[in-house]
Amino acid sequence: VYNPYGSTAGAGSGEFHIYRHARSREMARMKALDETEETAKADHEFEQTAEKWKDEEELKTAKRRKKRKREKEARERKKNLKLSGIAVGANDGDDNNNGSAAGVDGDEFEYVPMQQQQQPQPAQDTDTSKSDEKPSAVEDTKEGSPKEESVEAPAVPFANDGSFLEMMKKKLAEEEESASAKASGDGDN
Repeated sequence: VYNPYGSTAGAGSGEFHIYRHARSREMARMKALDETEETAKADHEFEQTAEKWKDEEELKTAKRRKKRKREKEARERKKNLKLSGIAVGANDGDDNNNGSAAGVDGDEFEYVPMQQQQQPQPAQDTDTSKSDEKPSAVEDTKEGSPKEESVEAPAVPFANDGSFLEMMKKKLAEEEESASAKASGDGDN
């Protein structure tokens, strides 16, 4: 038996110190194991928390990226619509109120038909003191007789309610029937 000790009969006076040192070594070993376990547990918890924070930040970043992209597309869409002549709501050029006055979000647009967009031109003032200056909408056809350009919306032969496609299909079908009837009528003679 290796290094027996105890308080039995026959144990010398030095056995207690051997026991005390062995117990101290074991307690230090157990304390080191506990500290290592606590450190590992704290590291694991921190890694989980950091991963959670990272995921949350990635979600927020993705959301912000999506919003920036949506706003950029809305600006481009608004610019293109404005260039093509379609009104984009009551707040043209005023992005500060985000469309709250018109009831439309800042990244959305409100379609206004072309016929409603055309507003009557104000009559030109015929002030004789400004005879040298001519408005851009006035041309000289003869000496001293200005003629205003007429800027009117073209007449549309159909309602702007989306029925144009159906109307064109019916018209094409009628033309095909009349052409086939004409062809069959000419073939009989």
